[in-house]
Amino acid sequence: MSEPTATRRVLLKGLSVDQVTARVRAYEQLDDPGEAAVTLVVRGPTEEGWIQVDLPLDLPEFHTFNLTKWFEGDEDHPEAPEQLMLVQQGGAVAFWAKPATADGGSSVLSGRTDDRRRFAYDLAQLQMVDDARFDAPPMSVAMAMMTAGVPVRMHAATAAPEPVTRLDFTPFDVERAGASPLVTKVLGWLFGKS
Repeated sequence: MSEPTATRRVLLKGLSVDQVTARVRAYEQLDDPGEAAVTLVVRGPTEEGWIQVDLPLDLPEFHTFNLTKWFEGDEDHPEAPEQLMLVQQGGAVAFWAKPATADGGSSVLSGRTDDRRRFAYDLAQLQMVDDARFDAPPMSVAMAMMTAGVPVRMHAATAAPEPVTRLDFTPFDVERAGASPLVTKVLGWLFGKS
């Protein structure tokens, strides 16, 4: 039996497709675009108001987590989603992560792997962290989606609504010399919201 194909997606409730698109475009404007473009597929909304944004697995880790956090909004896009969750299923690692609610977690997405190990990525440190402050409930991906109210028909990536738009997304090159002003901008935005 073959291993299921891995998928990575952002599930959010309470924003429109236009708001999601505007946030992706605002994120691209943080710095000069890199060379590699990818396609983000936006699906929904469902009748309950859920939207799914499919992220390619080859999107660099930093952009995966930072873009997810970016959907929370900024000074130009202050509306916050009611629910926001990053989910990866299939493949070697399945996990879920949400913006951390712990004190000091304004730059952290935290959750659990499918085998319930702690999963926390700190954008300020640009790396996974093992910090007990960011412990999330020890739930599997399926249980986390159920707890967040994600409709059961969206629990499998392939069962999500049909695509409503495809966004060509050209993220900036994090490794490029001179990209450090971006990190300053992002951290200023994150900590300015706290």
